[in-house]
Amino acid sequence: MTNSRIDILFKTITLLYRETLLEVNSDERSVDIAKLIISTLSTNNKNNQLIGGDSTIIEDLKSIILDMCDNPSNYDSDALLQSLRVVLAEKPQLLATVEKTITTEMATPGLKRSIIAARRRLYSYHKECELKALISKASYGINTGNTNGMSLTDFAADLANEIEKVACVGSGEVDPGIVNEFDLDSEEDVKALFERVSGENSKDMLLKTAWGGINAMLQGGFRRGAFAMIDALQHSYKSGFTRSMLAQFMMCNTPSMKSVDKKPLMIYISLEDDSEISMEFLYKYLYNSEHGKLPNMDEVTPSEAAAYVKTKLCVTGYNVKMLRVNPSEWTYKHINNKVIEYEAAGYEVHVVLVDYLAKLPTTGCNGGGITGADIRDMFNRVRNFMSA
Repeated sequence: MTNSRIDILFKTITLLYRETLLEVNSDERSVDIAKLIISTLSTNNKNNQLIGGDSTIIEDLKSIILDMCDNPSNYDSDALLQSLRVVLAEKPQLLATVEKTITTEMATPGLKRSIIAARRRLYSYHKECELKALISKASYGINTGNTNGMSLTDFAADLANEIEKVACVGSGEVDPGIVNEFDLDSEEDVKALFERVSGENSKDMLLKTAWGGINAMLQGGFRRGAFAMIDALQHSYKSGFTRSMLAQFMMCNTPSMKSVDKKPLMIYISLEDDSEISMEFLYKYLYNSEHGKLPNMDEVTPSEAAAYVKTKLCVTGYNVKMLRVNPSEWTYKHINNKVIEYEAAGYEVHVVLVDYLAKLPTTGCNGGGITGADIRDMFNRVRNFMSA
């Protein structure tokens, strides 16, 4: 339990620090949730006293958070790291992790996503603590016969109402279900929305394929942030179609950048075929497109094949990252985190191709007891992340 408290405190510190990087307005900073976390941990400590060095670390971290709430300008990366080095002097491994987190540079989109994710995690932690306390108190009352004079049925109904109140999104909280919100009475909100529509429909922002029929069907091509699925039966060229689109996206489009200081990137993630299979396909596909016949793989060296694929795919300036992933070790969250990681490394991600998403376990997704509901929920979660 101690380690989770330390982890939550570091998430709070990281959130407050990253908000200063994004220059979030003072009335929009996460001061309330930060102080709520401090209050929650203080209450928990009374019920579960801590002893030893970890107790001191927790109290020191809480002091840093309170000072960051009141004096955010005092905490640039150097000042923050200096304070944390004093607190974690006897925990070098933990300090190394913290230093890496604080010093990692992130692009604005990745920074925004990390801030939103941190806020949701902290609100979730607070609710979890409230629910645990509520259920623990009710359990004690049931076991001791202290149900406030109510029958067990009435007591359970009253408990259900209390749980529902805690579980619902409260005033001032960030509702994770809201992807976008604008006020029709606000001219700036409406203007910004139409600017976004105009940008998404711009020819420069569309991703064309080499298939004219598909481009026409999509009114010019795929839109960045859109979610598309390839539906077909087994052994019906789904993987081949996906790899074909990767090649076509890279060769048929010149990168149109939102951030001129970033590098354009396309990501291909295979949850099924090894990287060797994907690369051999791309070489044959590109060679056949140019020469009208398949190559004799016995007559080409690995170096020649690699140079050929790189020359053809990177001709317009795109970078590509190809990953072979064991789906048993990943979830949809790993895909999202990988995108954030690349954005932090200086890339602007234009395309993410996954072959294929349904192979991932639906860990953390809502099933509701209906067959396939967890898969649909996973698709929705990925779609919402990519469109943010």
